[in-house]
Amino acid sequence: MKWKRILSLGMAAVLACSGLCQTPVYGQEISERAGSIAESKEDFVLEKDPGTENYVILGISESARDCTEVRIPAEVDGKKVTAVGEKSNTREMFADCPNLTKVTLSEGIEKIEDNVFKNCAELTEIVLPGSLKNIGENTFRQCEKLTEIVLPEGIESIGAGAFSSCGGLKEAVLPGSLERIENDAFIACTNLEHVTLSEGLKEIGQFAFAKCESLESLELPDGLEKIEWTAFQECAGLTAVNFPDSLKTIAGGAFSMTNLKEVSLPQGLEVPDDNPFKYCRNLSKITMRSADGTGTDCMVENDVLLNKDKTRLITYPGGKPGEYVIPDSVTTFTMGAFYGCDGLTKLTIPAGFTKAGMELVPFDSCKSVLEFVVAEDNPDLKSKDGFILNKEGSVLYASPNGREMLVVPDGVVTMTFAAVYNREGKYLEVPSSVKEIKGNLEEYRDKGFWMIVFPGSYAEDYAEKRNINYIYKGEPIPTPTPGPEEPTDPTPTPGPGEPTDPTPTPTPPEPEQPTDPTPTPTPPDGGNQGNGDPNCSHTYKETELRKADCRVGGAAVCVCGKCGHRYIKSTPALGHDYEEQTEKKASFKRNGITRDICIICGKEGEKTSISGVEKVKLSTTEFEWNGSVNKPSVLVRDRAGSELTEGEDYTVDFSGCKAGVGSYNVKVNFQGDYTGTVNRSYKVYPKATSITKVTRKSKGFTLKWKKQTKEADGYELQYSTSKNFTKKTTKTVLVKKTKTTSKTVSKLKANKKYYLRIRTYKTVKINNKSRKLYSGWSKTKDVKTKK
Repeated sequence: MKWKRILSLGMAAVLACSGLCQTPVYGQEISERAGSIAESKEDFVLEKDPGTENYVILGISESARDCTEVRIPAEVDGKKVTAVGEKSNTREMFADCPNLTKVTLSEGIEKIEDNVFKNCAELTEIVLPGSLKNIGENTFRQCEKLTEIVLPEGIESIGAGAFSSCGGLKEAVLPGSLERIENDAFIACTNLEHVTLSEGLKEIGQFAFAKCESLESLELPDGLEKIEWTAFQECAGLTAVNFPDSLKTIAGGAFSMTNLKEVSLPQGLEVPDDNPFKYCRNLSKITMRSADGTGTDCMVENDVLLNKDKTRLITYPGGKPGEYVIPDSVTTFTMGAFYGCDGLTKLTIPAGFTKAGMELVPFDSCKSVLEFVVAEDNPDLKSKDGFILNKEGSVLYASPNGREMLVVPDGVVTMTFAAVYNREGKYLEVPSSVKEIKGNLEEYRDKGFWMIVFPGSYAEDYAEKRNINYIYKGEPIPTPTPGPEEPTDPTPTPGPGEPTDPTPTPTPPEPEQPTDPTPTPTPPDGGNQGNGDPNCSHTYKETELRKADCRVGGAAVCVCGKCGHRYIKSTPALGHDYEEQTEKKASFKRNGITRDICIICGKEGEKTSISGVEKVKLSTTEFEWNGSVNKPSVLVRDRAGSELTEGEDYTVDFSGCKAGVGSYNVKVNFQGDYTGTVNRSYKVYPKATSITKVTRKSKGFTLKWKKQTKEADGYELQYSTSKNFTKKTTKTVLVKKTKTTSKTVSKLKANKKYYLRIRTYKTVKINNKSRKLYSGWSKTKDVKTKK
């Protein structure tokens, strides 16, 4: 059975509005409607449910679309209203309402379907009934002025993206009746500061609160069992989370790129497939709430999360500095186990870890590593000069990217993607043995990066084709730009034990090597000593591995020229070199940030807020047609009340505006410290006409008016026994030809006084829908009919 459709009585709504104002104003029909409340049957598009005979409100009628408040009634014609919107999403008729500021749903309504109030940019308040059970997908998406949402106890589901991109939302209260928060439900609510989650919640979906960068702490309720993939990713302000004992699953990346400092995990946590805390660069402490740090499936040892039998390393905390020796029992890592471990300087790989794990780029963003060491009895891998290679030495898997100068060991044929990814050094020397570089070094060419290659080698061809700076082995090393000034060294310094390459160097000839530096004393006990003669007096030569900066101290390898004994000499880290940068541009309803950033390591210093755009207003939104293109002035203020400057902070685009009657869009494009575009519209209404003569007739009258043919389609005449043109006393006559200038009305009451007025209209397309735009009313005339 087809549902019975009841269309809105648009003209009745027009007549109801027409009696509200006595002063002639062009655009009266539209202006009077703006600021009104939509709450009666005529204001909505309705449909009956054939099973229950209850009503479903599909959307708002075209005549009521400019209202500022919507009150969804509990009943229409004695029948209950149980739902708003329709699942098929063919209308979305409340979506994009330009002036809507408040929505109230009456008790008895159980469901709001998908997309119903999406993009209602002025919506600030929602009143939801206790009867509400379901909110659909994207229902309130991009309602940017909404600051608070309190869901009623009894609600059972909110759809994916229900409140996504609500940039002004600061607080959300979710009741215990809600068992699952769907994917993307609150994604990109950038000003969300506080979320109340209640007992009864069991699951939080993918990206549910991702990019909620103002969220600083999180109280997860007892009973919560599962946090899905990337649920809180990029919540940059998040520094503390309490994990309840009921929690079993924290999926990969659930808290990636947050600022958590320490986490205490429940005993019942299951082994995740992926690191939940990737790129958490401030995370330095992980504990498990048990006497010995061991849970049902997982355990924590030395702040490192592993599975219970210690065969799988799950999370190494990104903010934990220094060296780490992976337990001998570990054979594999989860994806991203070491992602973003900026403080790690040395890592020892056990015998059981195989080359299969190296294909996963396990050490992404480990930018401070000076040395990798692989156990000698590892069957697949070996370390040489601090690099990780396959056992044969032909495949390079990982590089100590904390070094300023990387000298790839001779004999390497293939450099994998992982070997060249996320490097911080300025120089990379590639031997002639290399025949394949799988990684992309182009992204470093604008960062002062240089390759050192051999003439005619694969590496030279690689650099040439990708426009990467390079020099030949033996040529003076240039000072990198950008970056701190560095001394010129006539030859690239080899790494520890680097063999001499037999390939002859090109002209100019290699300069004479400098003499050995002053001998340094024997290192103290406990230094990283290699083999050597214990009776040797030792004369050491230093080879710099990395200059000291603010991230970590400097390092140099010291090798005895007599016996080969060697050790690594360290120097302290330096202070930060800060520069103010725009971290995040401000936009409409969203503050920006400038921050002092260290130009060496990127450490964030003092933060300053850029006040977001609060108000974008046209000087007027209504014009009477005059044959010219109308260009209202634009006022833009930030949240602090300061006026922004056109040309510096924004530009105004009138390119879509024309001289005719219609609705036109003005684009305000932000620039400088601001970003984004805000659209504002204005309407041009037909030129008004005037009454020229009224003639009395028997039980009627004849009305004449001034002809108005340009940018008009016809006239609308009203007569009423009330000078206020109230709805019950008013009749409307439509004249569809602009050349017609008179109209006789008969069959009225004899000897009765009538009030008359007239206006022009033109039908135009607004948002791909036909709408009539009306001029202002003429001055009111009155006439008394004859017998």
